[in-house]
Amino acid sequence: MKISVCVPTFNSAAYIRDCLESVLIQKGAEFELIVSDNASEDGSWEIIRSFSDPRVRVFRSEQNRGMAANFNRTLHSASGEYVKLLCADDLLEPGALELQARFLDENPEITMVTGATRLIDSNSKVCGVKRYFGRPVKIDALNLRALSLIHGNVVGEPSAVLFRRETWLRAGPFRTGLATLIDLDMWLRLSRGGGVGYLPLPLCRIRRHALSMTTQFRMAGEVQETVLRLTEAMLGELQAGSLVRRISLGKVAGSHLRHALYGFRRGLVSWPAASLALAFRIDPLFFGLLLYLAFFRSGLVGLRVGSGGRPSVCLERAWRCLEQRG
Repeated sequence: MKISVCVPTFNSAAYIRDCLESVLIQKGAEFELIVSDNASEDGSWEIIRSFSDPRVRVFRSEQNRGMAANFNRTLHSASGEYVKLLCADDLLEPGALELQARFLDENPEITMVTGATRLIDSNSKVCGVKRYFGRPVKIDALNLRALSLIHGNVVGEPSAVLFRRETWLRAGPFRTGLATLIDLDMWLRLSRGGGVGYLPLPLCRIRRHALSMTTQFRMAGEVQETVLRLTEAMLGELQAGSLVRRISLGKVAGSHLRHALYGFRRGLVSWPAASLALAFRIDPLFFGLLLYLAFFRSGLVGLRVGSGGRPSVCLERAWRCLEQRG
């Protein structure tokens, strides 16, 4: 089997049929479709069971295992050389599997490939396109960390990524306790086994809606602690100097500040106040945040990891920094 498309789902009755159909219409690539229902209570399981296509295999848990555990169960059932973890409210663009599998076939040193995404709302209306690079690029493990410090999760949501199953088996399962950033944690671990390829074409449609897991974690104030933990880990791996550290933590402080305001606007007090206080502790006087906003957020200035293995400021756009590394 060439590709395993794994769909973990929980209470996704509104979107699961469209999601699965976007996989089954894919051409040009041999694939299996594995669906793991995490004790849904909204009729999702009945919709899933209605698919009679022989390429579809389905599983159901009687008790909710949590998001990471359901991700891992689905992936452990995969037999393909390449794997895509497709969220149940997202859609694949036509031809996505063929394009990404071809890229991995032609670039054996690359462990995963991602791309641009279309953003859609609860009614499937396109709201925009998210694209980090305007041309195909390859990113090694250290430069992925440098890019992530400044630009966040440039690899993107699980639905955008196709990765080698053997590399995932070596990297280990998705970790629990990391809120919605279990994907970025996984991409950083997978990248140790090879680089990341990026295609500027939109390869999937990511749905933004009020009931998504990302929105729920944000409303509960559970995201920002993980952002800080992963940032500290990446700074440690890169042995970053004081300037890079200040800028990176300034970005994290800005994230805490933004989420505090998000909570205050919705009438919440406890976790927004804690997030605001932590922002001040992370970046006193917000000097790092000001540097980040003035020079890095636009992408005109970035970070690059050279031959010495430590990140430094690069006075070029992000993709140019990658071309000129070392």
